[in-house]
Amino acid sequence: MPIVRIVLLLLVTLLAVASPAHAERKVALLIGNGAYKSVPALRNPGNDVALMAKTLREAGFDVVDTALDQDERSLRQTLRRFEDKAADADVGVVFYSGHGIEMNGQNYLIPVDARLSADGDVKDEAVPLDRVLEAIDRVKRLKLVILDACRDNPFLASMQRSVGQRSVGRGLARAEPASTGTLIAYAAKAGTVALDGTGANSPFTTALARHVAKPGLDIRLALGTVRDEVLSATGQRQEPFVYGSLGGSTLTLGPAEAAKPAAPAIAGLAPPVAVAPAPVQDACGYAGAHWAQAEKVDRVEFYEEHVRLFPTCPFAGFARLKIVEKTSGVAGAASASSAASQQVAALPRPLSPPAVPQTTPEAAPQQARSLTEGELTRLVQAELKRVGCDPGRADGTWNASTRSALTRFNTFAKTSLETKVAAAETLEALRSREERVCPLACATGTRASGDECLPIVCGPGQQLSSRGACVAAPKAAPAAASAAKAAPAPARSPARPATGMYDTPQAGMSCTLFGAPLVVGAASAPARPTYWCK
Repeated sequence: MPIVRIVLLLLVTLLAVASPAHAERKVALLIGNGAYKSVPALRNPGNDVALMAKTLREAGFDVVDTALDQDERSLRQTLRRFEDKAADADVGVVFYSGHGIEMNGQNYLIPVDARLSADGDVKDEAVPLDRVLEAIDRVKRLKLVILDACRDNPFLASMQRSVGQRSVGRGLARAEPASTGTLIAYAAKAGTVALDGTGANSPFTTALARHVAKPGLDIRLALGTVRDEVLSATGQRQEPFVYGSLGGSTLTLGPAEAAKPAAPAIAGLAPPVAVAPAPVQDACGYAGAHWAQAEKVDRVEFYEEHVRLFPTCPFAGFARLKIVEKTSGVAGAASASSAASQQVAALPRPLSPPAVPQTTPEAAPQQARSLTEGELTRLVQAELKRVGCDPGRADGTWNASTRSALTRFNTFAKTSLETKVAAAETLEALRSREERVCPLACATGTRASGDECLPIVCGPGQQLSSRGACVAAPKAAPAAASAAKAAPAPARSPARPATGMYDTPQAGMSCTLFGAPLVVGAASAPARPTYWCK
């Protein structure tokens, strides 16, 4: 009986070893915000989500959730539901196409119901990138966030800026994920703007769908290839960028390449000679991106992987030298340096790959060709405001205020841009300026301090003039001592009596005596004196 149990246990073990490895669990959330309510709608996000959903489903993803035109509440709820689905998955991907904004170094996704009338509204009406990272934090091997959100931000044109919130800018800010095994891929590197292109999809998403889920292709190489293709398609104007780092193992979004079964041995014949698989066409085109990641991680496993994948490419010799340094120490590296150099010199030069018919990405035309005159004017006005040459309201009308603002820009930037009409060259020149160009204009009684206007405070003995300058305060004239004493009021003469009859003469008046003895019966009484005074 014990022998039977042992045999059964061995059989179970052998079956477990012989069976294929447990498939990875891969989940994805694709968000497209295009139907904005307070700014012009975007035409690509819905198409971008559809293309990426098709790509990831064909790559074997277990969960591919899509969410379109999310307002602030629904976006947060969508992330919360996906957070539960992503728990303990091996690979988690969040793709976002729409508007984004950076404020004080923090990045936010903008829902379709956001108004962002002032910079203080960003925290209340937008969803921070950190919330997206939290949604995939429990993914075990690869956490990937892809942001096609570096477009021109139309909210900046009308956004009121408050004191203390001064770093709202175009594009997104650099992001360094704190969680291990995390990559954040931008359509354009920090502080720059991505193009929408002229097709149904943006140049960035078009390249992503071509390369990001290729079978057996490491995600770092895939994103490096996407970068090269977008740079070529946009005439070097848009450079995708990846932040974060991964370990030394190969990580793919697509399925691993299946190994071909070995040819069976035939009696009487020599065993078949192992033939190396045909190299991938233009394999050395991926070598540069892989070498850059290997140097960044600086681990021996990565250098060994580089030699294994690209044994005849230009960086293979350097990778071998790095392996010697890591495994033999500095002394061993010095002794092996010349040998490694000889290996590099002896490497065959990679031949130019044969011409392969492929779809050439459309070169993005000049930005102005895809914009109406009003849209171009509005973008120029927004950029003038950003560099401190405030044209007033960004209403898409090329008015006197806008021409005056551009004239000020020409003055302080020492340029000679056309001020009569809006032009694509004007927009590009404004976008090339990262710093304030026109000095800050402050109201009378205030002064410029950086990007703020502060009240002018005058020192002792000074006062603020009507022109807003501190001047000496006038001194009060000293009062004479004699004038300080009040002169006594003159005595007032008594009121003059009115003209009339009085018993006695009145002082200061002319009086005439009247009167006669008063006779009563036979007796007589003395006369009562009467005076008429006037």
